[in-house]
Amino acid sequence: MRTRMSARPVVSVHAYVLAAGALLLGGCGTNALRVESAGEIATFAKVVSQQARDVLAEVDARRERAFVTLIASDASCEPVQPVLILVPRAAPVPGSESPPLCAASGTSPPKGYEVVEFDFRPLSTAAIQPTLDLAGAVAVYGDAMAALAMQPSNDSAQQLDEILALASRARATATGFGLTGIPELKTLSDEQKSSATKLIDLMLALQSEQQRTQDIRRLYAEKAAQIQSILPELSAQIEDWVTVAGVGADQITTTNLERVYRNERSRLDLEGRIALIKLIFDARSQPARTEQASVSFANAVDTLQQENEHLGQLLTNPSVEDRARAAQISQQRILGALEQIAQALTAWKVF
Repeated sequence: MRTRMSARPVVSVHAYVLAAGALLLGGCGTNALRVESAGEIATFAKVVSQQARDVLAEVDARRERAFVTLIASDASCEPVQPVLILVPRAAPVPGSESPPLCAASGTSPPKGYEVVEFDFRPLSTAAIQPTLDLAGAVAVYGDAMAALAMQPSNDSAQQLDEILALASRARATATGFGLTGIPELKTLSDEQKSSATKLIDLMLALQSEQQRTQDIRRLYAEKAAQIQSILPELSAQIEDWVTVAGVGADQITTTNLERVYRNERSRLDLEGRIALIKLIFDARSQPARTEQASVSFANAVDTLQQENEHLGQLLTNPSVEDRARAAQISQQRILGALEQIAQALTAWKVF
């Protein structure tokens, strides 16, 4: 009679452990991929937002270089904005005297020339604010995804301490009512504590992952479509700023430095000429660097769009490849969980 009674709890423990394991691990591979995808979105949203700001800052820097080199290239130019440049209406007559590069404010241009204004002041905050707002929206979305994807699990050691404290209070209460036979959990062996902690770690990690997935699903439903519509607009605005505000500045910088070299090379020593030539070559290569930065930004935007779409697919209808990856993750986790369960059952002498 007693033998049969003592055998039942062991079977029950086995059943409860396996049932709990199945419930915790079911679908965990897909959840892992969803959290991973949210982390990728967070990474590339940060890249896109920062690169957009970097491009705008570089446009301002290139305009400033154009202004500085222009003023320095000719003694007639003053460091004021806008700069007034004398531009010939037709090709100058060979041998004729050339006027200064810059015109003084309020003076009439020489015959055959007109005054053209060049404004190199930094881009106004009002002008670039819509672009910054788009970049900011992408950053907020990325930060929200990061907060969910990288949210830590609870402290398993603290959880175990709380469990032991509750068990001890329950034992004391039961003893007060005359109930005996409840073990004193404070005397747990290190092996028992270790196995319990590992199982709590597993449970907390899977519970956290499941909750994060639910939160990611909610955030995606609220914001993903808006971000997908923002990204093309952000790309178009950045391209406009690079083209309209930056490309002309690069050519002006190069032309200014070439003018300085022509005017000053006879008065410069070898080192001075070499330094100036290096500046000219650097200015000539600026458009290529600008193009490379633009391509990098466009690639980051494309990657963010693709990862955003991928997360949507993972949340609704995972692809065959994703299902295979999820199954592999689940299998690895199940094997690891079963090993931990077996160690716990041995440590607690259930077998």
